[in-house]
Amino acid sequence: MTDFEVGYLTAAIDGEGSIMLRLRKRYHSPRPAISVTSTNKQFLEYLASIVGNGNPCSHNSGNKRNPNWKKSWILAWESFPDCQKICELLQGKAIIKKQHVETMLEYIQIHKSYPGWHDTAHAPKGIIEKEYQLYHEMRRLNQKGVQHS
Repeated sequence: MTDFEVGYLTAAIDGEGSIMLRLRKRYHSPRPAISVTSTNKQFLEYLASIVGNGNPCSHNSGNKRNPNWKKSWILAWESFPDCQKICELLQGKAIIKKQHVETMLEYIQIHKSYPGWHDTAHAPKGIIEKEYQLYHEMRRLNQKGVQHS
């Protein structure tokens, strides 16, 4: 991967992407996710080629409130290895999502710190509490509107 590609990926995610932790019913702890939405599928295909994984999917077929809006596409990475790889590439380079990247990397490190980390139903209580603390921190970082300290 070239410096240009890392910079391009960083700019795309930092400016147009989302870095988040999601709660899913089938899992016992939050799951990592990184996504970029665009009306240009070729742009997302290029990002997927940089990471080496991912496939843009149709995000909507227009908007019911405004039928003149263009069709959009979403590229999402939701595996621990992909999210870790991307955040490690963005670390020290992201500006807007600097805290998101740091929070995600801390979450992944903690989640993988106990044996059998794939089976979160049996994770130590302190680990689960810390994961949920980081989940709430990520939600705070992703809140829309004016941020109050």
